[in-house]
Amino acid sequence: MKRELNFLPHANGMGGVQCKIKTDNGYTISIVGGPGLYGDGKTTFEVGAWEGDKGDWLKLSPYDTVVGHRTIAEVHQIIDDISNGVFKQYD
Repeated sequence: MKRELNFLPHANGMGGVQCKIKTDNGYTISIVGGPGLYGDGKTTFEVGAWEGDKGDWLKLSPYDTVVGHRTIAEVHQIIDDISNGVFKQYD
């Protein structure tokens, strides 16, 4: 399911953008992009997710809790997978 992503200015004040989504199954997903981030904020984005409001971060790659340089289609797939409880979390 494609959700509307409502981007706001990123708090780092460097011209980036951020969108936060709360899923029905209790996760918060952050999608960011712009200067100093792992995505340009227009066509590629950095994604991170955690449980609840300030809970444990999901390990989204073998190396980190964030994944960078994801297309908007990949971002939507990550959102869907986390929302549906089928996202593969790395150890």
